[in-house]
Amino acid sequence: MNKFHKKQWWYLATVLGFAIGLVLGLWSWEYYESLNLRRITLFFWAFPAAGAGFGMGLAQCFVIRKLHKIAFLWMIATMIGIVIIVGGALYMVVITNYYRMEALPWLFSQLSSWFVPLAIITPMLIFAGPLFQWLMIRYTKEDQSVRGFLRLSAGWVFSIVILFIMLGLMASLVQSRNDILNSFVIALSSIPSGLIFAYLTSDMVKNPTIESRSL
Repeated sequence: MNKFHKKQWWYLATVLGFAIGLVLGLWSWEYYESLNLRRITLFFWAFPAAGAGFGMGLAQCFVIRKLHKIAFLWMIATMIGIVIIVGGALYMVVITNYYRMEALPWLFSQLSSWFVPLAIITPMLIFAGPLFQWLMIRYTKEDQSVRGFLRLSAGWVFSIVILFIMLGLMASLVQSRNDILNSFVIALSSIPSGLIFAYLTSDMVKNPTIESRSL
């Protein structure tokens, strides 16, 4: 498999894995949410993230398994990273939805109690997500520096923002109760983010700098 074909498979695997994993994760979430397990509702917000991360990581593993001896760790790193950053974003959406506009005066009156924790937690979520992937990617390039990590982090945030925008846009355009159609819409909405993730991590389909070097 030449370099061009490897990149083609990488993009295809990333997009399909991310889309299918996200759909399956949302199905699982909806199933457990229907059980009215209110005490642990926030826990199930991690299902879509875990599904997307596992699906993307597993699909990518099939592409790089011959290049890297322990490629399965890439799958684990991807799943953990997606859970951290997507799960954190979803959690913030829940909190924002909880504190509706009429509660904003109270919220800002408590500025000192929530701003500091938020200022600490937000960077942690942003940088902890891609950290595990970057630790592996850096071994495929000699010049992979902190700048590469910051680029990867910014790309992750951008891809998640695009995912939320696309999901909201498609949901407003296609208002249906048909599960099959909704699943197709979700999968379609995830394509731009999948392409961004594929671009950001395309270094993994390059041969290691040192032939005997593994992840």
